[in-house]
Amino acid sequence: MVTVLLVAAALPATANAEELWFPVELPLDSYADTWGAPRGGGRSHEGTDILAPQMRRVYAAASGEIIKALGEDCQDGQVCSSYYLAVAGDDGRGYFYVHLNNDTPGRPDGCDGLGGVAGAFSPRLVEQLEDVGTLAGTRVVRGEHIGWQGSSGNAACGVDQLHFEIWSDHDWGSTGKINPYQELVDAEAAGRTGDGATGGDEPSVVRDAGDDRIGTAIALSRTAHADASGVVLVPAEDYVPALVAAPLAALHHSPVLLVPSNAPPPDALVDEVRRLGATSATAVGDIDAAALEALVYTTGIEQVQSIRADGPTELSVAVADAVVAGGGDPDHIVVAPVDLGDGSRGWPDALMASTLAAYRQAPVLLATADGLTNDVKRHIEGSGPSTADVVGGTAVIAETVVDDLRAAEILTRRLAGADRLGTGLAVTAAILDGPFGAAASVLHVATAADYPDALAAGPAMAAQGSVLVLADPSGDNLSVLDWVGARADSIDVIHAIGGRLALPDETVSALAAGATGSR
Repeated sequence: MVTVLLVAAALPATANAEELWFPVELPLDSYADTWGAPRGGGRSHEGTDILAPQMRRVYAAASGEIIKALGEDCQDGQVCSSYYLAVAGDDGRGYFYVHLNNDTPGRPDGCDGLGGVAGAFSPRLVEQLEDVGTLAGTRVVRGEHIGWQGSSGNAACGVDQLHFEIWSDHDWGSTGKINPYQELVDAEAAGRTGDGATGGDEPSVVRDAGDDRIGTAIALSRTAHADASGVVLVPAEDYVPALVAAPLAALHHSPVLLVPSNAPPPDALVDEVRRLGATSATAVGDIDAAALEALVYTTGIEQVQSIRADGPTELSVAVADAVVAGGGDPDHIVVAPVDLGDGSRGWPDALMASTLAAYRQAPVLLATADGLTNDVKRHIEGSGPSTADVVGGTAVIAETVVDDLRAAEILTRRLAGADRLGTGLAVTAAILDGPFGAAASVLHVATAADYPDALAAGPAMAAQGSVLVLADPSGDNLSVLDWVGARADSIDVIHAIGGRLALPDETVSALAAGATGSR
């Protein structure tokens, strides 16, 4: 299959250059005008070196088509010395991104050259490479994440930098090169920084996915977090721990990562914890002690806290206590549904509730269709919140829950729609209308048919200031299409969460087509 990237047709080479996008994630260390400075072998410097830590994101400075991706043929476990991307810009110029990362993230064993293509190129480009075998001919969009900062090639070990060049042509600068320094200064001053892929009538589409739910959580972590001092670990086999842990992770600027509850942690999970530089972990739910010990041993985590309980509602109370004790919002609660008999019901609303709770850094408390359990009632009485959001309709959370909260003089709002898609949109609207600084410019979409791929979405949304909608891979998604169409002018990038079996390209493409607007 071909990865979906929806952009306008290429402009002719004579088109005026669009304003440059700053190509490295902020904050960075430094860059200076070293154009013409002497280099070895009688050469002179023909670019700008942008110094920033390893694994900072590298962005496309302009829209165009990849000419060559050095290192794309590097195999897993193979030492590879150099990675770069050369792009033929739609504006007729060429753009050269050199010294992309080639080492294991975090460099636990120094400059080992074992980072592989996943450590050099963005997740979308890696997926494209897996699909078609080469990145040559792949389009990139201005502001799109394309790679990772590093020190490959002839850069000194660990002196992480992007050597950035602008060519006057598409032929490797055969007709001359342009000093990029002033354009970089102007881009940074104008705020053309960070994730901001635009460039066509339709938004670009990026897929955040791994081989399984564990890999997809890792992909979300990489997209949302350049680093993190701590991680929140949850069992991969159960949706409740991940969803109630979302505000705890957001509170501490940590990702939620999924762990096999009774098996050794996969190498990709170990690599991600190392990349983040995490030294502490909070395990929520039933994760086998041996599995935790294995992860601690292989990653260098120094401190582990475990939060366990006998059942889902009890676990939500235990995590709520930790959220409030850690500095979360004590005056608000988010009530989400849980079906103690049928795990297939209620989770879509609970997923959206966890996203809202992550933004609010407020506890998620679980309620059954019949009402609040005694342990949840006792927590509410003891904590004394003044406001509450109840997420889901009366089919999953009884009206008696709202009545009980209001009887306790808690200002209560029910967020619900005609179906799970409508409830998701109601929650997303509440996030966009709230004081969180969230925007729909980066829109995430997850399947409404099953929960595994989106378990870690809540804290990832809060970390990026983005929002989430649900889509039915077998339905018409009319309500979501209407919502997207009404906000078409503001949506620049759509992130599809999970693989194509869970969320087909056709579903995502329909949303992208609905976001054409009047750009």
